[in-house]
Amino acid sequence: WNGLCRYDGYNIEVFNKESGNINALRNNFIYVLNEDHFGNIWVGTKEGLYVYLYNQHGFRHIASLGEDFSALTGAVSVIEKAGGNSLWVGTDQGAMQAKVLDNKGTLEILQHYPFGKSPEALGGKTITSILNAQDGSVWIGTDEGIHVLQKGHKTFTRFSHDSYDPNSLSFNSVYCIYQDSKDRIWVGTENGLNLYNKESNGFRHFFHQSTISNSLVHNAVTDIAEDKNGNIFISTLGGMSEYLGENNFRNYVNE
Repeated sequence: WNGLCRYDGYNIEVFNKESGNINALRNNFIYVLNEDHFGNIWVGTKEGLYVYLYNQHGFRHIASLGEDFSALTGAVSVIEKAGGNSLWVGTDQGAMQAKVLDNKGTLEILQHYPFGKSPEALGGKTITSILNAQDGSVWIGTDEGIHVLQKGHKTFTRFSHDSYDPNSLSFNSVYCIYQDSKDRIWVGTENGLNLYNKESNGFRHFFHQSTISNSLVHNAVTDIAEDKNGNIFISTLGGMSEYLGENNFRNYVNE
């Protein structure tokens, strides 16, 4: 809400909106940061995508590079590093794959998938997460489920909640997607944790159950991570859970 901070090991420098400074951020609301293969720092804000240029000690507003980058003028919620020096960027106008050409943050747009109703479009209005899976597929989470783009394909396979299908996604509002070291794909939603089953092409669900102490601590799953020992940790709006296998969790809450 108040800009970007850089810590060099000794001091904190704050970058924020400065009127009349073309090398400054144009918006103080920062959604996401990521570093590309060249060491460029990419910044997603409420008003566009920026790249931090070390030699200029300032920022380049990507939308200012030309009309081809007009889809990067709005809110940028996700920046995900991919193979071949490319990035996947989630915006309020869809998902875009772009190739980073140099350490000055020069971009080449490879493909753009807007929101819409066609098989080549994304459902929903908000991109919440993007996963570059080990098999080359791309999983894009939105407020209307998951859209999977298989390698070499141009249309999406969609996963959404279906109250008549027990193997469907537990809820359409997706918060995070994560692939662990065993190649398992986990999906956190507003209502439940999901584990993808490749054989059935469906999902196994985990929910909080008030009468079972070793169930998921809360149903709203905001992030998923794995430690060096292969343990899976799930952050929620009600604490953190560690997955112990089967339907068992060890829970950590503020008491």
